Amino acid sequence: MWYKLAQNNHQDWAAQVVTFLETQPFAAEVMIKNATYDHFTQRKSVKKQLFQDKNFDKDAWKSLWMNSLKQVAGLLSSNWSFYGENSWSQFSLKGKKKPENARNYKVYFTAQNPLEDFQGLIQTLYDLGKKLQNIQTELPISFKVATNVQMLAIHVDTIVIHFADPNIASEVQQAISAVSKKNNLKAEDRDKFLRTTVGRDSDTTSDSMELAARFARNVMANKDQIIAIKDDPATLSSTLLGIWKTIDSEGLHRK
Repeated sequence: MWYKLAQNNHQDWAAQVVTFLETQPFAAEVMIKNATYDHFTQRKSVKKQLFQDKNFDKDAWKSLWMNSLKQVAGLLSSNWSFYGENSWSQFSLKGKKKPENARNYKVYFTAQNPLEDFQGLIQTLYDLGKKLQNIQTELPISFKVATNVQMLAIHVDTIVIHFADPNIASEVQQAISAVSKKNNLKAEDRDKFLRTTVGRDSDTTSDSMELAARFARNVMANKDQIIAIKDDPATLSSTLLGIWKTIDSEGLHRK
């Protein structure tokens, strides 16, 4: 069971941005930020197909997913704590404390077919814990996955690894690459989604939301020029993508 993959429609997103500019003068910036965050973090084609699939047994998949996460947590419990009550289920390496001014860095991994490669995903999570706990650092390391099984399939960020020591970024990348390949968990090219592989959060929000917020502020500052090209969908989407790429290239994860 799987769904046809397709890139998100940038022209639909661009048209939505213009609609917000024209019809929501007081709420446009927030609405653009949220729509942009969703556009670059969700696989819209999978989302549509998943919610239309009457044969998808949401309850059965939910039970399987949560039981599998708890099983992995049990196997890793001597070194890792587990919390699975929020939107994200997180494994955190025990005995690590984050200094007050430490930054939060991330390595992202996107699986092509998280549900189709389900057993490979579960084994990858276990092996990832074993790999990460051997990295030499005094600072915190954790990794997380979506708690909601449907969002697991939809979200571009299948596995997100958090760490406070920027010097271990390459080791973290090597770890997820090695264990995913070992377990035949096929990786998706994140460049297809215009998403980075290494990120760094701001002091107040995630790097993805920070980039979306910067994009929205840029659009608001240039709203007249953007509205002026609304009747040319190709130019409009190309212009907005150009803004996104520029902001991404100057993002926190590049510092």
